[in-house]
Amino acid sequence: MNRRETIKGIALAAGSMIMLPAWAKSWDKQSLNTTGTLFNREQEKMLSVLSDAIIPPGDSIGALSVGVDKFLTKLFSDCYDAEIQHKIKLQLEQIDTKARNDYGTPFESCQPPKKMSIMEQFACSDNEETRETFQLIKHETIRGFRTSKIVMTEYLDYQVMPGHFNGCVEVSS
Repeated sequence: MNRRETIKGIALAAGSMIMLPAWAKSWDKQSLNTTGTLFNREQEKMLSVLSDAIIPPGDSIGALSVGVDKFLTKLFSDCYDAEIQHKIKLQLEQIDTKARNDYGTPFESCQPPKKMSIMEQFACSDNEETRETFQLIKHETIRGFRTSKIVMTEYLDYQVMPGHFNGCVEVSS
């Protein structure tokens, strides 16, 4: 056993533990969420409006109330390659352009039936690339909603460890 190496390791660990509060002190929700993303402000807003249109709040919770828009922004920015990211950006612009051309207002200002009509046109498009990109956005929105903590614990009754283990049980013969 090398005592010098052990003492160096302990000193390094102690120094790290002393510095940890100073380093973690400046963390807050805003600073963690402001990591660079792929989307600009308008595209992030469009992604929020689209996710809200796919899963509206209804009588209880919707996509925005569980943070699906933030999930999608982070997911598409970090987990998909540049080609798909470009397609998603293009799709968001096309959806807004379609709303402006058909109804004279941006997608976010349209009433729910008009939003549904536009989304159906993209979901059933003859262009395979348009259809697949919209299906990707829709699928990831639903996945983000279903796997959120609120939905999993309060609505789907998910338990990390189902059942109960009792190690001290009398065994009778």
